[in-house]
Amino acid sequence: MKNPELLSTGQQDAITHIYENDGAYLIGQMGSGKSVTALTAASELLAAGVVRRVLIVAPLRVCNDVWRQEHNSWSHLRHLNVSIATGAEKARINAIGGADFNVVVINFENLVWFFKRYGADHNFDMLVIDEVTKIKAGGAGFKAMRKHIKDFLVRVVMTGTPVAESWADLFYCMFACDGGARLGRNKQTFLMKYFYSTDYEQRKWDIRPECINALTALISDVVVVLPDYTDELPALLEQTVYVHLNERAREYYDIFEADSVTDGVTADSAAIQVGKLQQIASGFVYTDDGRTVTLCDSKLVRAGTISHVEQAQGRAVVYVYQYREELERLARAFPLGRQLGVSGADDAATLALWRAGALPALFLHPKSAGHGLDLTTGATMIILSPIWSRDLMRQVIARIWRRNQSRECRVYVLCARDTLDTEIVSREAGKGTHHELLMSRLSAKRRH
Repeated sequence: MKNPELLSTGQQDAITHIYENDGAYLIGQMGSGKSVTALTAASELLAAGVVRRVLIVAPLRVCNDVWRQEHNSWSHLRHLNVSIATGAEKARINAIGGADFNVVVINFENLVWFFKRYGADHNFDMLVIDEVTKIKAGGAGFKAMRKHIKDFLVRVVMTGTPVAESWADLFYCMFACDGGARLGRNKQTFLMKYFYSTDYEQRKWDIRPECINALTALISDVVVVLPDYTDELPALLEQTVYVHLNERAREYYDIFEADSVTDGVTADSAAIQVGKLQQIASGFVYTDDGRTVTLCDSKLVRAGTISHVEQAQGRAVVYVYQYREELERLARAFPLGRQLGVSGADDAATLALWRAGALPALFLHPKSAGHGLDLTTGATMIILSPIWSRDLMRQVIARIWRRNQSRECRVYVLCARDTLDTEIVSREAGKGTHHELLMSRLSAKRRH
């Protein structure tokens, strides 16, 4: 059981800010304590009678794992009556309607349902949105939330990556925080004022350099940044491990890449071609009729070699895969491993085994590596295919390199030489579109 005295000065300052204001945009890297900060502020507001009920909106996995875990882990939060409104509709209604529940956690996918069913009579006066960057136009609940955001007396939105893809992402995050008070209620007007279009058809906007200070000043009174804590963590060793394709895979790769240069690449087709090239670099490829062509096992062999060394040192391994074929290969090579991301019940059982140190291997897809997921029982990670999004890459690594980790962390990224893999690992910021990524690779080929 953790005591409130363990909260950092930065967290305590953030709690004070939330208590004294009607909105806060809480920014902190993975594992910085955003959840306990928001819950503590909610607890104080409830105790003071400022608010009566708190609605927390979060990714599904985080609803069940992180928020309940934080509630149970801290002594000063145990008095809260927290319910999780996920699953079947009847269960959600019971969780929301229970008079004893003063904190209710609901997933993004049910936000539209929530506002449609309860409207302005929802009886909540504090809103917390975890990973607010998931709120986008036409996305989970934004249109419904747009109508009801001012129903909440206090609003706290949180993320670790406020401008992961673009400064333009700030619009929806801030709207969820202040209902349009700072950046306006119309995104097009916001874009025209602070940005210029680099590709209007693709709706790509870059911020005007002279507007950065003005935009930052506009939101500075509501933004609260939790301090960096990574210097307190054990060392993180990241290593790119290069492998060679065999003759058959190399021939496949070169032909497919040459055809891409000849046929031309559109923005619509780029993501598909990036996927195909990465598949070949991993030793297989899916055909248009759904078959899988096996080409080589260079990455799997190297993963096995690394694993043998790591497990001999008593270190369980998290394997990160991106394709079904990679998962199937891992399952055959490491039969004692378990996949995370199957279903709620299976995930809970798998996590329990992992955290008990009973699993030597865990198979994880980047999209299952949700914010807040704690896998610090392990300290070694092998990524079979480079992850092209820098933000997603950091999220995945943060599953093991975060608070609660006591050992040196080792991350191995397997990279097939002279393939798109090398382009991905060399991109410093990991930003841009699939189209830009592929075109930079193809342009280099044309020059040769």
